[in-house]
Amino acid sequence: MTIEQLNRKLNNIESKVRSLVVASVRRHHKEIVRRNQEQLLSGKDANDKRLGDYKDPGWIRKRKKKGRQVEYVDLNFAGDFQKSMFIKFDSVGMSLGLDATDKKKDILIHHWGEDILGLNDENFDWLMEQITDDLAHGLNAYFA
Repeated sequence: MTIEQLNRKLNNIESKVRSLVVASVRRHHKEIVRRNQEQLLSGKDANDKRLGDYKDPGWIRKRKKKGRQVEYVDLNFAGDFQKSMFIKFDSVGMSLGLDATDKKKDILIHHWGEDILGLNDENFDWLMEQITDDLAHGLNAYFA
């Protein structure tokens, strides 16, 4: 690679990094959503805060009848909320979030908090490892 080629690549490095991050998030989007779903199924939000316990005897009976666990709140009855989850990614501002389209989303957020949509520290660390690895491989190829 010549000095001129290197300079061109360095001048375009920000654009390249952005495109590699976007590609990485797209590559891992299903796993990101799955990890958020598993957090909720374990009864925890993005801060690893326990969502709580089921208290209404009628709701507990209804959950048992459907074969659902009743030891803790997991925000899963029919599965519509979890199935509607997706990643919001702004490639310009480089921001990432989770969202859902289910009609119960606003009610669930009002009752359980905004942190039901988000990754806990362990899952966030996993995501940063994936993005870092993808960046390293992409930049190695870019400068090869």
